[in-house]
Amino acid sequence: MKTTRHGMTRLRQRGFREGDVDLILETGTEITHDRIMLKRRDADEAIKKCKREIRAIPDNRADGAYFNADEAIQKCKRKIAALERLKGTIILIVDDCLVTAFHATGKKMLTGASIPPRRRIS
Repeated sequence: MKTTRHGMTRLRQRGFREGDVDLILETGTEITHDRIMLKRRDADEAIKKCKREIRAIPDNRADGAYFNADEAIQKCKRKIAALERLKGTIILIVDDCLVTAFHATGKKMLTGASIPPRRRIS
């Protein structure tokens, strides 16, 4: 996926890391035709799945599967930490191009919708 210059700037300003957008795309929910949100429920389900994978690692090691268990456990723990940090994040994608990303708060957190702009008083 491409990212606009504005999108790259916003990602850096708002403290997003390299794999964050991919994680949101992987586990988030499409709330409108151009917005994807990592809802608390989505993050919690993905965290439960990671914890099940961690518990299954000793069983796989006993079956003779060859892999580095410590690396797999650390990868799952990093994913869990990222999911916790990204709960409530919304990304805006237009024409397969990331435009912006932000941490939703308040009403936006509950509904995934943006709050209408305030009227200017002249």
